[in-house]
Amino acid sequence: MINQSEHAPLSSSQTILQEPLPPVYPMQKNKTNPTFIFIVLGIMFLGIGGVGGYYIATHAVPLIDTKTCTMEAKICPDGSSVGRSGPNCEFAPCPTIVDDQITNWKTYTDEKNGYEFKYPSNWFIETTDAGNNLLVNPDENVSFSVSRYPTQMDNSNMCWNKTNVTEIDLNGITTAKKEIFDGVNNAIDTSNTCESFSNKRYIRITWIKDTIPYLLAYHYDKRYEEKFSAILDQIISTLTFIENDLLIISTPTPSVPTGWKTYKFSTYGITMYAPPNWKSSSEDFPEENSSLIRFWQGDTQDTATIQLDIKTSWANTGDAPYLPKNYKVSNTISAVRVDPPPKEAQNLERYQTNVYFEHNDKTYVFECVHNWITEQVQLCNTMLETLQFVK
Repeated sequence: MINQSEHAPLSSSQTILQEPLPPVYPMQKNKTNPTFIFIVLGIMFLGIGGVGGYYIATHAVPLIDTKTCTMEAKICPDGSSVGRSGPNCEFAPCPTIVDDQITNWKTYTDEKNGYEFKYPSNWFIETTDAGNNLLVNPDENVSFSVSRYPTQMDNSNMCWNKTNVTEIDLNGITTAKKEIFDGVNNAIDTSNTCESFSNKRYIRITWIKDTIPYLLAYHYDKRYEEKFSAILDQIISTLTFIENDLLIISTPTPSVPTGWKTYKFSTYGITMYAPPNWKSSSEDFPEENSSLIRFWQGDTQDTATIQLDIKTSWANTGDAPYLPKNYKVSNTISAVRVDPPPKEAQNLERYQTNVYFEHNDKTYVFECVHNWITEQVQLCNTMLETLQFVK
């Protein structure tokens, strides 16, 4: 049953009493120090940066160098080629020519002239029309030769210009002379002969061994200098001299044979001895600033003839001023002696031995023409040894 009293409407006189609500206050914001916030943010950024940097350093893909080197090639002495590489586009080093490679080279021996050398197995020996042997490379860009009794290089040749002269040590010969000539395309060459020389380099090395002069000569195209200069140096380093009975080495005889006559040339302050049946003469050549003393035995060609040329300078003496002193005149005066080739090496009608020396500001050239007979060579030696300078 429904209790009507619980739902009966209130009369107008009745008042509804309610409990008072708690007061409402506005919300207060928390106040934080700004400096603290910046410190926290800074630490966060540093931490993130450090972690990121470590990750990049350990996981990043290297950048690709897009620099491209030129496609040039450098020819090495052994014939191989290397290209440019690296950040600076430099040529890679050439392979080194080791002793094993030289060991496998061929050997050229010249018994007549008493020397030998090694050369690459792909090079070959070529005989010229004049009978000389040349070492040439397969491409014919270079030739190499060794000979005795060289002729003087004609410095007046308009196609060659001497660029350097030095003394070098040639396998123990410390006074060898090295001359370098560069080809020039001379403007005054109306026949265009020099045109083919413009890229050439010619090198001469001269020396005297046991009174015998030698010439080592080679030439190449300067455009291939890097290819050939090192390998030619290797060939030269293998040059050796061999003993040979054909190489006659003259030795002086200091004693004067009994019966020889004394010849005095007071004008020149010279005394010499000669066989009793010989003749002598002297003559001045003022226009050439020279004088000549001669000894001979009649008109026969069967014996030696001797002359002493007295000059005021080294003019017309070839390479003599540059050659090493290898002889003594009168056991005291240093001289240059040059003997001719033996008959077995070069067949000539007559041979000539020259001895060059200086004394009292004058240049002397002792010349002995003979047939390469031991007795004649000995006579030349003896007469030279009797030469004395007197006041």
